[in-house]
Amino acid sequence: MRPRGPHRPAAEHTPRQARRAAAVALVREGSRRVAVAAQYGISPRTLDRWCAASA
Repeated sequence: MRPRGPHRPAAEHTPRQARRAAAVALVREGSRRVAVAAQYGISPRTLDRWCAASA
């Protein structure tokens, strides 16, 4: 077996994951979903899916 390239640690987040986590955190802190969705440029439905996936 050939060794693979440099291994990325699992804890390292991509910018997309960080953005998603930040949006979910705002909703959990009590921010309105519609306002958070508008701030991040996503639909409220997408934000709902993100929150459900992280629960």
